[in-house]
Amino acid sequence: MRFVWAVLAVLMFAPKLQAEGLQRVAWFSNLTPGHRFWEFHKAFVKGVCEDLGCKIEENWARMDHFRFGTMIDEAAMQKKVQAAIILNFKKRADDFLERLEKHQVYSMTNVTRTDPAASGKPRERYKYWLGEMIVDEVESGYQQAKQLFSVARERRAPDAKGPIQVAAITGDPSNELTKVRTAGLLKAVAEVTDIELVQTVNTKLWSEDEGETFASHLLDRYPNVTVIWTATDDIALGAVKGVIGKGRKPGQDVLIGGIGGVPDALQAVSSGQMVTTLLGAAFHGGWATILMHDYMAGIDFASAEGLYVKADIELVTQKNAADLLQMIGGLDFSKIDFKRLTRSKNPKRKAYEFSLKALFEARDVR
Repeated sequence: MRFVWAVLAVLMFAPKLQAEGLQRVAWFSNLTPGHRFWEFHKAFVKGVCEDLGCKIEENWARMDHFRFGTMIDEAAMQKKVQAAIILNFKKRADDFLERLEKHQVYSMTNVTRTDPAASGKPRERYKYWLGEMIVDEVESGYQQAKQLFSVARERRAPDAKGPIQVAAITGDPSNELTKVRTAGLLKAVAEVTDIELVQTVNTKLWSEDEGETFASHLLDRYPNVTVIWTATDDIALGAVKGVIGKGRKPGQDVLIGGIGGVPDALQAVSSGQMVTTLLGAAFHGGWATILMHDYMAGIDFASAEGLYVKADIELVTQKNAADLLQMIGGLDFSKIDFKRLTRSKNPKRKAYEFSLKALFEARDVR
């Protein structure tokens, strides 16, 4: 009898599925239109939606968390969205999730991790919060650093003396993503004795302009720096400009890495101006859309993936950058059949595969 009552309780208080399925998704960024990472992130969601028959409603918070909250209310009440893809901007996830819960809008968090102490776990305090997309961002920062260090050693003159000097340009210091990616850099530095991290500087907007300005200043202050680690591709592409502005050659005199895998960074890696970038979080919104689509079709991803769904990190170097550019260079994902990556439209699939390999396979069948 207790078991029966437990089952009834779950059914009574669980969010109700909507018969019409997923038709309208609210997409949120904390930054401004034109930011490369978020334009890539949005385009991927749009590509998924076009295949699955839903529409994306884009929202840019422009670094204003009050605006972020207001836009959630507007998306729910005026645009009648059924689901939302949000992030823990300025550690305000609890406020955003509470608003979505009030409007009975499904949601998934992505890119910036939530704090269980503040918001609980998905489906506990907030029943409409279905889950969270995660990438090991410490590992992203770590892998970028290891790749930069490896190439720096290979290209170093045999008679060079002293440690390899590295400078870092990271993101908004109040953002958790900044902290974890930088932790990966520090982990890589701590493992070796031939690397000297001379300075780490923070940006506010994770922008190309800041990357250019800081790279220029760092090279003025530390002319022997030969490696610049950055927290995102926009900063890295700015650093490329900053290096050129100082009469030096990016990819030769100064090695630069980024995180994001945006098309311009893929092009820079392919041409040799950047050493590496890493793909991962840029795909979060699209993967989350697939999961929410299936959930509303009656297939709960939690049984196979859990509530925290991990996506792969993909290291991009000159070896694979050109192939990736062919697939995503123009932010046109129409050649990928995203229905093949769902379980609702692909019953043979027993588990999700969120990776570059899966995207290439989905593209090849068209």
